[in-house]
Amino acid sequence: MDMLQPYRKAAWQLIIWQFVLIMLIAFLWLLFSDNSTTNFISTILGGVAVILPTSYFIWQVFYKKVASPRALLVRFLLAEIIKLISSAILLVAFIHYLHLSLLPSISSFMIAYLATIGLVARL
Repeated sequence: MDMLQPYRKAAWQLIIWQFVLIMLIAFLWLLFSDNSTTNFISTILGGVAVILPTSYFIWQVFYKKVASPRALLVRFLLAEIIKLISSAILLVAFIHYLHLSLLPSISSFMIAYLATIGLVARL
Protein backbone atom coordinates (compact mmCIF):
# COMPACT_ATOMS: atom_id res chain seq x y z
CA MET A 1 0.00 0.00 0.00
CA ASP A 2 1.10 3.52 -0.80
CA MET A 3 2.20 5.36 2.37
CA LEU A 4 0.47 8.58 1.26
CA GLN A 5 -2.88 7.02 0.35
CA PRO A 6 -4.67 7.94 3.63
CA TYR A 7 -3.73 11.60 3.18
CA ARG A 8 -4.98 12.01 -0.40
CA LYS A 9 -8.63 12.22 0.62
CA ALA A 10 -7.82 14.75 3.35
CA ALA A 11 -5.83 16.84 0.87
CA TRP A 12 -8.75 17.08 -1.57
CA GLN A 13 -11.15 17.79 1.28
CA LEU A 14 -8.94 20.78 2.06
CA ILE A 15 -9.48 22.08 -1.48
CA ILE A 16 -13.24 21.59 -1.13
CA TRP A 17 -13.30 23.48 2.19
CA GLN A 18 -11.26 26.29 0.69
CA PHE A 19 -13.72 26.52 -2.22
CA VAL A 20 -16.78 26.51 0.06
CA LEU A 21 -15.25 29.17 2.29
CA ILE A 22 -14.32 31.38 -0.67
CA MET A 23 -17.82 31.08 -2.14
CA LEU A 24 -19.37 32.00 1.22
CA ILE A 25 -17.16 35.08 1.51
CA ALA A 26 -17.88 36.02 -2.12
CA PHE A 27 -21.62 35.88 -1.55
CA LEU A 28 -21.26 38.03 1.56
CA TRP A 29 -19.39 40.63 -0.49
CA LEU A 30 -22.08 40.35 -3.15
CA LEU A 31 -24.86 40.96 -0.65
CA PHE A 32 -23.32 43.63 1.57
CA SER A 33 -21.11 45.84 -0.58
CA ASP A 34 -21.71 48.77 -2.90
CA ASN A 35 -19.49 47.51 -5.72
CA SER A 36 -20.86 43.99 -5.37
CA THR A 37 -19.99 42.43 -8.74
CA THR A 38 -16.36 43.58 -8.69
CA ASN A 39 -16.01 42.53 -5.05
CA PHE A 40 -17.57 39.12 -5.80
CA ILE A 41 -15.15 38.47 -8.66
CA SER A 42 -12.23 39.84 -6.63
CA THR A 43 -13.04 37.47 -3.77
CA ILE A 44 -13.27 34.44 -6.05
CA LEU A 45 -10.01 35.23 -7.83
CA GLY A 46 -8.26 35.86 -4.51
CA GLY A 47 -9.31 32.35 -3.53
CA VAL A 48 -8.26 30.92 -6.89
CA ALA A 49 -4.79 32.34 -6.20
CA VAL A 50 -4.65 29.89 -3.28
CA ILE A 51 -6.64 26.93 -4.62
CA LEU A 52 -4.75 26.47 -7.91
CA PRO A 53 -1.27 26.37 -6.34
CA THR A 54 -2.54 24.14 -3.53
CA SER A 55 -3.90 21.72 -6.14
CA TYR A 56 -0.50 21.73 -7.81
CA PHE A 57 1.11 20.96 -4.44
CA ILE A 58 -1.26 18.03 -3.84
CA TRP A 59 -0.55 16.62 -7.28
CA GLN A 60 3.22 16.89 -6.81
CA VAL A 61 3.32 15.43 -3.31
CA PHE A 62 0.56 12.84 -3.30
CA TYR A 63 0.38 11.54 -6.87
CA LYS A 64 3.90 11.50 -8.27
CA LYS A 65 5.93 8.43 -7.50
CA VAL A 66 9.12 8.90 -5.49
CA ALA A 67 12.03 6.53 -4.97
CA SER A 68 12.75 7.25 -1.31
CA PRO A 69 11.60 9.21 1.73
CA ARG A 70 14.36 11.72 1.02
CA ALA A 71 13.02 12.24 -2.51
CA LEU A 72 9.55 12.75 -1.04
CA LEU A 73 10.88 15.41 1.33
CA VAL A 74 12.67 17.22 -1.49
CA ARG A 75 9.53 17.08 -3.64
CA PHE A 76 7.44 18.35 -0.70
CA LEU A 77 9.74 21.31 -0.05
CA LEU A 78 10.03 22.28 -3.71
CA ALA A 79 6.28 21.98 -4.23
CA GLU A 80 5.64 24.15 -1.16
CA ILE A 81 8.06 26.84 -2.37
CA ILE A 82 6.47 26.83 -5.82
CA LYS A 83 3.00 26.96 -4.24
CA LEU A 84 3.82 30.00 -2.11
CA ILE A 85 5.57 31.90 -4.89
CA SER A 86 2.89 31.13 -7.48
CA SER A 87 0.13 32.13 -5.04
CA ALA A 88 1.74 35.52 -4.52
CA ILE A 89 2.34 36.02 -8.25
CA LEU A 90 -1.25 35.07 -9.09
CA LEU A 91 -2.70 37.40 -6.47
CA VAL A 92 -0.59 40.35 -7.60
CA ALA A 93 -1.30 39.64 -11.27
CA PHE A 94 -5.05 39.34 -10.67
CA ILE A 95 -5.18 42.59 -8.71
CA HIS A 96 -2.93 44.53 -11.07
CA TYR A 97 -4.02 43.33 -14.52
CA LEU A 98 -7.70 42.65 -13.85
CA HIS A 99 -8.12 45.75 -11.68
CA LEU A 100 -9.70 43.86 -8.82
CA SER A 101 -10.73 45.30 -5.49
CA LEU A 102 -7.87 45.00 -3.05
CA LEU A 103 -9.72 44.22 0.20
CA PRO A 104 -11.93 41.36 -1.10
CA SER A 105 -9.02 39.78 -2.98
CA ILE A 106 -6.62 39.86 -0.07
CA SER A 107 -9.27 38.87 2.48
CA SER A 108 -10.23 35.72 0.58
CA PHE A 109 -6.55 34.96 -0.07
CA MET A 110 -5.70 35.21 3.62
CA ILE A 111 -8.78 33.33 4.80
CA ALA A 112 -8.10 30.48 2.37
CA TYR A 113 -4.53 30.20 3.67
CA LEU A 114 -5.66 30.41 7.30
CA ALA A 115 -8.19 27.66 6.62
CA THR A 116 -5.36 25.57 5.16
CA ILE A 117 -3.27 26.02 8.29
CA GLY A 118 -6.20 25.20 10.55
CA LEU A 119 -7.28 22.11 8.64
CA VAL A 120 -3.75 20.74 8.23
CA ALA A 121 -3.10 21.22 11.95
CA ARG A 122 -6.06 18.94 12.68
CA LEU A 123 -4.58 16.04 10.68
